[in-house]
Order: sequence, then structure tokens, then C-alpha cells
Amino acid sequence: MVKFCCAFGCNEKFIKGGPITFHCFPKDETRRKLWESKLKRENFKATNYSTICSRHFSEGCFEREKLGGTWLKKDAVPTIFDFPSHLKREDNERKAPKERIILKRQNSFEGDFDESDMHSPTKAVKVLQKAKEEKTKKNRKLKALQQQNGKLKKRVASLEQILKEIKKKSFITDAASDVLELSLTGPAEQLLKRTQVGTSKEKYPAELRAFALTLQFYSNKAYEYVRRTFSTSLPHPATLRRWCKTVEGNPGFTHEAFITLKQKSTEAMSAGKKIICCLIVDEISIRKHIEWDGDKFSGYVDLGTQLDNDCLPPAKQALTFMLNALNANWKIPVAYFLIDSLNALERSNLISECLRLVFDTGVEVTALTFDGTSVNISTANNLGAKIQEKDMKPYFPHPITSEKVFVILDVCHMLKLVRNTLASKGSIVNQNGDIIKWDYIKELEKFQKDKGLYAAPKLKSRHIEWYQEKMKVKLAAQVLSNSVADALLYLANDLKLEEFQGCEATVEFLKIFNNLFDVLNSRNFLRSVKVDSCSSDRQKFFQAVLEKENLEN
Repeated sequence: MVKFCCAFGCNEKFIKGGPITFHCFPKDETRRKLWESKLKRENFKATNYSTICSRHFSEGCFEREKLGGTWLKKDAVPTIFDFPSHLKREDNERKAPKERIILKRQNSFEGDFDESDMHSPTKAVKVLQKAKEEKTKKNRKLKALQQQNGKLKKRVASLEQILKEIKKKSFITDAASDVLELSLTGPAEQLLKRTQVGTSKEKYPAELRAFALTLQFYSNKAYEYVRRTFSTSLPHPATLRRWCKTVEGNPGFTHEAFITLKQKSTEAMSAGKKIICCLIVDEISIRKHIEWDGDKFSGYVDLGTQLDNDCLPPAKQALTFMLNALNANWKIPVAYFLIDSLNALERSNLISECLRLVFDTGVEVTALTFDGTSVNISTANNLGAKIQEKDMKPYFPHPITSEKVFVILDVCHMLKLVRNTLASKGSIVNQNGDIIKWDYIKELEKFQKDKGLYAAPKLKSRHIEWYQEKMKVKLAAQVLSNSVADALLYLANDLKLEEFQGCEATVEFLKIFNNLFDVLNSRNFLRSVKVDSCSSDRQKFFQAVLEKENLEN
């Protein structure tokens, strides 16, 4: 991007290696406003990308020898401009002030005494005692202020050390540490200022807001640790949740979505109902691309924390959050984040934050659904569930109410994983030691192609060569189906074909996952299976399904 000077009437353009240098506006708000006022441009507001060329600074504003380049001094202000006559201010000579005679005022202090006080021994003792008491008080106050000042300097000086310590304690990852170090200098100064002032009604500076939001995004524990260290100079987590809500579709938690949820909850409560939802979390791969949107560069990692830095890596994925109403007919996306990668701890922190925000609207979340990837399994375990073979605990406590929130792995994704495992490994051993073979399904497809007899009409070569279309759920569902199971039984029992003998375990496996998928992929658990309406028959059916689905690799 070409840099131009933003001074009035200046047409200088940045040329690499040229004699004219370009300088950004100060980050300090007071100095930035001073520079803006010197430009005398109406309604002008400098951005992080606005620059002024060196022609508008006097010679005394530069440190020519610093680091072998041309650098501005900290107190430098642009003063050289070619303004038109109507913008030039006429400086009229002021008359010299009249000479005034200033009478010195004699100060008096506690413990002062005159020579006349020494004429009386009793009075002299009282004056001396008073002076000693005042000296002791002042010494104590001075010592307390010195200790406080030393602690404050030590706290800010050790902010970088604190980040290293929370990284050592595994509160944050290496990637999170790199992002936080980009905003280290500004927040350190602001923390010192706010710690000295104590309780302050001033707004948090933008740099400190970005640092706090980024740190809390990556780890709640790390944020609480730093907040305690700096005497609560960082904002309360409730304030961060309010900051995280975004508008206009920017990454983060969408403010409008939570307003809509609040309205839905209020309407339901007025009718004597409570809205129950399932939180759905998923990742979407996106193309790496950086683009100028007229205000800033977009395409970098964006966590909705208002951190603007071109040193961040380009985003590769979008992590999305959506609520699906279980007792109503609507869905609503509530957040998305542009990420490069997030570990299980960072994902669990985001999910907990989303549950807190949804709770504030009056909506109850009873289930969490995501793909059955390893990082999502670890995320569920970090939240408090136990997704493992032994001691299964498919739920975790809600971060506010401690009510059970059940983890439901995405049925379509899990069905594809079952198909992929059977096809890639070739065989699976069930609890009875019987072998479930992929070869039976391959032989069925070959038999249908050679003989022209389609016992399983939907089974084609694309189902066997699944890896070319591994994302299509339809192909996995048509393989793990009753039609394929019935075809195998027909060829083994009725036609007595040798290559299909011993396929009973495979048939049972296919029927189990056919029934499981029909039940779990429907809003009504009786919609896709033929079961008598009485509760005892339904109970027997589901008990049989659950007993048979206990398979071992």
C-alpha cells in the first residue's frame, strides 16, 4: 500500500530509500490529538495508517544517529506547513506585563519555634516533643509511599515475566503467547497508571481493552491470575462479556443475536414456557486472503478482541457457534471467530463464555453438539465430561447453574468415521470375537456388477471407492444400511455362495448402525423405526440396540 502525507496541501509520496521519511501518528491519545490540531483539517481523524512526512518537522525534532536511521523524538510535533492565508493565525505582539512587587510569604510548619520558646524549659520540651511526633509520622508516610511505588514498578516490570509464567503453567499456548506479546508495551504502562490511581471511572484505553480481551479469550485462569497480580486493574469478566458482543457482523459474539434471544425468551416466559436449545459448534475451512475493506485489513486471525496488528497470521478457519431450539422451530448463529488453530483448552473457554452469555438471555442450553474429532473430544473432557471407553460421563456442568449439559457428537460425522474405520482397516472384531469384514461389501458390489443382479440397488462402485467422496454422508448411510445387510444374508443363506459365508457378524453390525442412525438423525425417535407404540416395546427395542452396539476394534 502506497503511503501519502496527510498534511494540508502536501503531495509527498513514500519512496523506499528516498530522502523524505514518513512517520505514523503517536499512539498516545493526547499527543495524537495535538498532531491532528496542527494539521488544521476539518473533521480529520487519524488512523493507525495515517502518516506525516519529515518536511513538516523542524530539525530539532529528529534523532539522526539513533539506530542508524531517522527517528522522531518523543515530544516531536509537526509545525511546518504551507497553509493558505485564511488558515494562518496572526500573532500580535503582546505588551510586556507590568512589574509587580511580590511579597514573600513566610511559611510555617508544625514543630517550628521561636527563640522566645526556649526561654521557658516547659514550653521548649513541648515544642521538641511535637517536632519528634511530626517527624515520625512523615517518615512512616514516606516509607509507605516508597514501598508502594517500588511494588508498582516491580509489577509492571514483571508483566513480561508473568506471561512467561502463565505459559509455563500451561494456562496459554505458544501461539497465544505470541499474540499477547504484540500488545505488551502499551498495556504495561496503562496497568501502572490504573494501579496508581486505584478505582477509576475513566474508560479503558483501546490497547488495554485489546490486551484484556485477548488474554481472557485464550485462558480464563491466566486472566484471573494477571488480574489478581495487578490489584483488579483489569476489567471484571462481566465487562469483557459486554465488550465481546459485536455488531455489523464482525468476528466475536454477535450482539444482535443475543438481543433476539432475549426477546424470544421474554415471549416464551409470558406464555409460561422456557426455551431450551442445543449449542452447535463447527469449523469451516476458509481461503487465506488479506484484503483492505476501506477501514482496516481483514483476513488475519480475529478473535473479536479488537486487536489490530498485521503481525498476526492469516486465518485458515472460521469457528462458528449456533443455537438450535429444541422446543421451537428456529436456529440462530450467535458467534464466529477467524482462527489459525485453537487447542482444546481455548475451545472449552470459548464454549463456557458462550454458555454464560446465553444464560443471561434466559435461554437454557441442555446439549452441546460438534464433530467427533480428537480436539473436540479433549474439549469435552476439559469442560468436565468424560468421553472415553470406561467410566463414560457424557455431560458436563453448566458454568453458572451447574445443570447437566450433554455432549452429543454429530451423528453424520460419526457415521462417516465408522465407515472410514471399517473400510481403511479392513476388519473389526466385535465383543464375541467375530470378525466384521469390509470384503463382504466389496464382494457384494462386484457380484452385482458381474451378474447384473442388484440385491442392494443403491450400492455402487462409488460406495467402495469412498475416499474420493469421503465428505458425503449419503454414501456412508447407504453402505451401513438394512438393504446391504439383507443382500448379504440372501447371497449367503439362499444362494449359498461361498464368498459370503460367515457374514453374520457383518450383517449384525450393519443393522445396528442402520437403526442407530435412524434414531439419532431424527427429531422424533419413532419416526424412522417400526416399533409398537407401547412404552414396553419401545424400551425393549432401544435396550437391544444399545446392547449390540458395544463393539471393540
